[in-house]
Amino acid sequence: MDYLREHSGSNGVKRLIIVRNVRVICEGSEVILSIASGKGGTGKTTVAVNMALSLGNVQLLDCDVEEPNAHLLLHPKITETKPVYTRIPTVEDDKCDYCGECAKFCRYNAIFVANQKITFFPELCSSCGGCRIVCPKNAIKEKQRKIGMTKRGSSKGVELIYGQLNVGDWTDIVQTDAGAGYTFGLRSDGTVVTVSAFEDLSIVALVGEGITEKPGIADKMISAITKKGINMKILSFGASEVAAYVVVDQSDRAEAVRAIHNAFFG
Repeated sequence: MDYLREHSGSNGVKRLIIVRNVRVICEGSEVILSIASGKGGTGKTTVAVNMALSLGNVQLLDCDVEEPNAHLLLHPKITETKPVYTRIPTVEDDKCDYCGECAKFCRYNAIFVANQKITFFPELCSSCGGCRIVCPKNAIKEKQRKIGMTKRGSSKGVELIYGQLNVGDWTDIVQTDAGAGYTFGLRSDGTVVTVSAFEDLSIVALVGEGITEKPGIADKMISAITKKGINMKILSFGASEVAAYVVVDQSDRAEAVRAIHNAFFG
């Protein structure tokens, strides 16, 4: 499953983040393009990799950690491999009174308490930490468990970063430093476990009949905004037949509106 969150900026190289996701720098401003689909086998990786190669000097993140395959097309030279860990509970027997509160809390049935004994199933644990919090005796601590790895490499002007879960492993989400100021997570079951809210943003819409059918509209809209040094957080083109939307910082709203208006109406 795909999860990507931006942290700080980095070294100024044009970025292509593929979630196949794409991030590029257009005249000083960064734009994220996402190539996504609800079904496997539709060609997301093929499109994303070809976009990366056509742009050159880009960074590509393949965040499908169950079946990453951008590397199969690029054949990168791997320069860095990092293990990825999740945290799982461990019980201190001398403190535990087998009250069963931990087992009651765990919705994944990763802990079973019976006959003065605790049985733990690490492959079922979602690493939420709830059992540790509800334990009245403070008998549960946490330890690391390796669930996969991230790899970094390069090929033909494309820097590739991707993650891989261990075969047969299962986890909700683990965030790991992927370098270059980004964090992406490992998630395998499709459950939404993280919701991020962003404040002080504005939606700017360009409205017109047949707007999604006319070639060049999106390019013209993006160019108008990026030439003003405005960073687009989200671009939505195709969700509506009569409108295209961009999300920008609230402080950039007026400038974005003027830029789009001047580009299309003079």
